[in-house]
Amino acid sequence: MRTDARLPNWIVRIVRTFTPPGPIPAKFLMTIFLQKHSSIGQALLSIPFTIAVPALGRAREAFYWNMAIAQAGILLIPFVDILSLPFVLNLGLVLTC
Repeated sequence: MRTDARLPNWIVRIVRTFTPPGPIPAKFLMTIFLQKHSSIGQALLSIPFTIAVPALGRAREAFYWNMAIAQAGILLIPFVDILSLPFVLNLGLVLTC
């Protein structure tokens, strides 16, 4: 197996773009795959399967928070005309107690 293959910077940038932030940096991920496979092409083909689970998990979490914010906004729409600063402060005081 060939482990002395050099990583082009453009490949590292592409992998860094598509990998979610986590404990393994993109360059280290590419080094692991280059040691495991014999060519850069084979290493690149195995990356999508590796990053799919963390990427989908982060997408699900982002979707969850977007939906929670949207639902809170929709719940406040009927009360926009009666909300004033003193009323909101009173609600905040009641909710904290």
